[in-house]
Amino acid sequence: MITLLEHTISRLRQTKDRVNSFIDRNLVDWAETEMVTPAQKDLLQAGLSQEALDGLTINKTGFMKISLAWRYIKDGKPLHFYIEYDTRPHWIEAKGRLHGGSNFLTWEGKDGRQMFAKKVYHPGTTGKHLIENAAKQYKPFLKQRVITETNNFMKVNRL
Repeated sequence: MITLLEHTISRLRQTKDRVNSFIDRNLVDWAETEMVTPAQKDLLQAGLSQEALDGLTINKTGFMKISLAWRYIKDGKPLHFYIEYDTRPHWIEAKGRLHGGSNFLTWEGKDGRQMFAKKVYHPGTTGKHLIENAAKQYKPFLKQRVITETNNFMKVNRL
């Protein structure tokens, strides 16, 4: 025979499972609203293109787990990596026509003239850490959204 305490414990477990399932089903949508959309506005103000903004997504990484991710690929190169993270100083060499590239690197110099070289030394870059900062900045908004939505769910379902 089940005691009143055992019955209460069973109902509480069922309620917890229902609430957790509700959160898990909706977490990606809430994160899109509370994190991705405002982060995209920040990135737009930072001067990134719409194409770059479209690479910002929420990845579901497990039960009630997500991560803010950015994947911006252009001409087969992961540009998001070079914008987000620091890069070390390095040499850049022209591939040459035999290897599907050009025999010379070309760019516009500071004086506006076209520059050419077979090899250049790039000093590296300081990453902007835009996604890392956005995740930290907007995580409290997502947390509040989860609390609000869960409270509403519990009221409507009389849990």
